[in-house]
Amino acid sequence: MELKIRQSKISGEVSKYVMREIHRLFPNKLISIVKVDMTDGIKNANVFLSIFDNKRGSLFKSIQKQKSKIRSAVAKGLGIRRAPNIILILDDTIQYSQKITGIFKELKEDK
Repeated sequence: MELKIRQSKISGEVSKYVMREIHRLFPNKLISIVKVDMTDGIKNANVFLSIFDNKRGSLFKSIQKQKSKIRSAVAKGLGIRRAPNIILILDDTIQYSQKITGIFKELKEDK
């Protein structure tokens, strides 16, 4: 139980510092963190990103290339020497829901 509470607190802090660093590295880009899941205790942080940009694939690759800077910012923010390994995952929930909504609209128009 205590580990879950600790993971929850740390995931919130990781989210905060990852977001700050991404916004510092990529100003004027609409990027948000959907959630952060801590795995293997606090060894790994799965960070789910939502990117609102026409070139979301290339922007995601650029963010991936900055992962070491992001991890360093997390370590500095948390005040620890070894930050969790940051695993960036592109979240497509919004695009998927838009696709489903479009399908429902088409079905409704066909009636």
